[in-house]
Amino acid sequence: METTLFGNRWKCLVTTYIFCSTLFTISLLLSAFFPLTHPSNSTASPSDIPTVINGIKLNTETIYKPSAQKIVFMVIDALRWDFVTNSDTNSMPWTTASISNNSACLIQARAQAPTVTMPRIKSMMTGAVSSFIDVILNFGATSVTTDSVLHQAKNHGHKMIFYGDDTWIKLFPTIFDRHEGTTSFFVSDFTEVDANVTRHIDEELEINDDWSIMILHYLGLDHIGHTFGPRSPLVPLKLKEMDEVIGKILKRIDRWNNDGIPSILIVCGDHGMKNSGGHGGATPEETLVPLLVFGDSCPGDVSQIEQVDIATTLSIILGIPIPQSNLGSISMDIIGDLPDAHQLFLLHYNAKHMFQHFRKLSEFESSEIYDNYYKTIKLHTEWLIGKNRHKPESQLEFIIKLYDKVLKGMKEILIKSAVKYDRTIMTITIVMILQAFFIISKKSWKLALSIKWFFYWWTIGVSLWLSLNHFLYNENNEVYFELRDFWIMTIVFVFFTINCCLCRPIHDIIPSSLSHCLEDSKIIFPAAMVLHAVSLSSSSFVEEEHQTWYFFWVTLLTCLLSLEIGRTYQNYRDRLSSDNIIRVFKVLILMTQHRILRKLNSTGNKYAHLPDIGGWMKDEESHLAMSFAVGVSLGLLVLIGFISEEKRFRRVTLGFHVILAVCVYSRHAADNSVINFTSIHRDSKGIYEVRAFWMVSGIFLLHCIRSGIWSYRNERPKFLQRIVFSVIQVWVLVSTLLHRAHDVILVPMELITIFVIYELMESRDNGILVYVSYWVGNVFYFYQGNSNSLATVDVAAGYVGLQAYWPLIAKIYLCVNTYSATILAYLMILYKNTRDRQGFDIFSINRVYSIMRIFPFAVYTIIVMIHRYHLFIWTIFSPKLLYEATYTAVLFFVMFVMQLPFLLTE
Repeated sequence: METTLFGNRWKCLVTTYIFCSTLFTISLLLSAFFPLTHPSNSTASPSDIPTVINGIKLNTETIYKPSAQKIVFMVIDALRWDFVTNSDTNSMPWTTASISNNSACLIQARAQAPTVTMPRIKSMMTGAVSSFIDVILNFGATSVTTDSVLHQAKNHGHKMIFYGDDTWIKLFPTIFDRHEGTTSFFVSDFTEVDANVTRHIDEELEINDDWSIMILHYLGLDHIGHTFGPRSPLVPLKLKEMDEVIGKILKRIDRWNNDGIPSILIVCGDHGMKNSGGHGGATPEETLVPLLVFGDSCPGDVSQIEQVDIATTLSIILGIPIPQSNLGSISMDIIGDLPDAHQLFLLHYNAKHMFQHFRKLSEFESSEIYDNYYKTIKLHTEWLIGKNRHKPESQLEFIIKLYDKVLKGMKEILIKSAVKYDRTIMTITIVMILQAFFIISKKSWKLALSIKWFFYWWTIGVSLWLSLNHFLYNENNEVYFELRDFWIMTIVFVFFTINCCLCRPIHDIIPSSLSHCLEDSKIIFPAAMVLHAVSLSSSSFVEEEHQTWYFFWVTLLTCLLSLEIGRTYQNYRDRLSSDNIIRVFKVLILMTQHRILRKLNSTGNKYAHLPDIGGWMKDEESHLAMSFAVGVSLGLLVLIGFISEEKRFRRVTLGFHVILAVCVYSRHAADNSVINFTSIHRDSKGIYEVRAFWMVSGIFLLHCIRSGIWSYRNERPKFLQRIVFSVIQVWVLVSTLLHRAHDVILVPMELITIFVIYELMESRDNGILVYVSYWVGNVFYFYQGNSNSLATVDVAAGYVGLQAYWPLIAKIYLCVNTYSATILAYLMILYKNTRDRQGFDIFSINRVYSIMRIFPFAVYTIIVMIHRYHLFIWTIFSPKLLYEATYTAVLFFVMFVMQLPFLLTE
């Protein structure tokens, strides 16, 4: 007993270490692949306005002056392009009329991924490119230290006010003279979040006259999209509300202009909205947003700019220096009506500013842009001294076009080179991930002793060299010392050393009952694991990863069908039994179920726009189909819980399950997703229903502890079975609470699939069932509509039943909802083995799951390092890396928590 106890404790210690070291590696990995992007000086220093061109002195006071004394900058969150240009809906009459009579200039602005609010605000105000790490920082924005339009405006005496998304206040905490923020993450609020902005407008337009820049950021449209999608009938109503606000501002701007106070209104979206309602990816619906400039004439043709160009445009309108970090160029639609000398000066100023960044790139002199830049300067100089003023107007147009070409060329190159990857940290993290994989899986590998020793000494050498080279030398190869880097280097070295010691071929650290797992599985599962990992080197396979898992799943079902038909035929020759026919029928049912559930939510990229069952049920006005699906789903869950429960606990458990099922249905009825059979919660927002759910769940959990777990405290197998069963019940109920109404059906379907597949493979080695559980979890993960695009994250799930923004609870809700299927599959394999009592311990299960998770993570990390300059690095490969890191972290945390009761009961 002492040997077993020591062995299990040692296994727990090693697996706990692997979990912790992997989580540390993930955080280090994200900092290396997603560094903060600062193209130049990080301080808010002014960009000098040129006063001389090739010795010719310019009067900048006359050619570079503000064109507006008052600017209203209005951001409508998630305002995508077709919301303004779609003439069929006519939801924005003021805006449409202004565009038609050319009193408003409509420009198509292209936002770069990631299309989430915080990095988009930074890009519009600084003109710099945001990194993908801003997706994570979006939930806790910190102040901007780089130069920006707002910093420059503040330095030049402009008084600014702000109302709306409090992300602005977090990014620019000392800028605004008056402000009031509203949280952007409480997505169940569609009205108050905008009413709090609009109620300040009358006072600021009619009474207060001390400001020059007013920024408004409306959030209601984005919240509607997250909750109901862009096709919701609430969208036209919200657009009409925004149009009325635009009309109110335009009336006051017209009076200011008539009174000799040049004023302008700029309306834009920070990002778009996918057809599913989310955003964060790089589809046209997410990246193309309208930019409307009211108060100036427009040529009528729609042009396209980058979102980083907004900072340059605002600087020119205000007559302030362009931000130091800016990589944007001037919109020709904005300066098209200015005198020739003014246009050329603005283009020259913009080009000179960008050239300061461009010349820092290696081999910039060999670029065609370098030659064109000096050629344009020469032509501009000749124009100034009058050498070619007598030439046709085409000469001036040629200089302007050449300036525009140079600006766009430099912008394209600078944007691509804005991110500096930390290759040293990348290599360190890759080695650490490979070490973790080697420690976990070396039981199954038949490596030679020399290879193990080579890996041991190689990692020791790599850790020392990379750590010293990265943390003790600066870019000029000079020795320097910082306390933060010292601690990071120390932690890295400690993990490297422990990993190398565990990699030594002294003995098997983690014994397992899976010694013949690979042989019994006929290599299909390891081969699929390798094929899946290798397929991620293709951007198309990353976008359509669900197709890979669907292929694996159908292949497995086809193999089972073939085996069952063969067994049925053999028995038919001897003696046919009804059990053989039923087993064949069950496989056919699983195949049919797969064909239906894969159409529940269209996912991926290529076919995500196609109609699906979930969309049809949401669009149905009567909600009859949705109500039936939710009711049947909850009924099945109650039935499964009743059958799985022990007889002496069934009656009480059934009562709790029915009450909780009613709470879940009522929560969806409060969202108007299903038919509301009572009048109790017609005006509810789901707050009280969710509170009732948690209260009853707490009582139910206490009941499980008292009557179930505590009753078997002296019977270890039964005690562990009750713990796992209780966790599964809670997980299932919480998943149904957080899921969209049409996705609730996935929970009972996954349980039924697992029960059936376990029965069909009951004669197989339990190691194979662990692989199968992992596959089932991934397949149902994609049934839910998840993909490798950030737009498929159901943000609304993070705020179910909340009246205020609680960041920690919201993040937990998001993780539970997103990875509900994968964690449920893991819990079910634990339950099976505690129920069957076949000696297949949790450490063996965790080991297999760790192998299945770490291997693709390690391979994909190497792939991303190779593809770090790929055309699709920010739109496809980087989001996938975030998903891989989050999936690994969530799974490892759950495995760590679940193994604690097994250890403590030894």
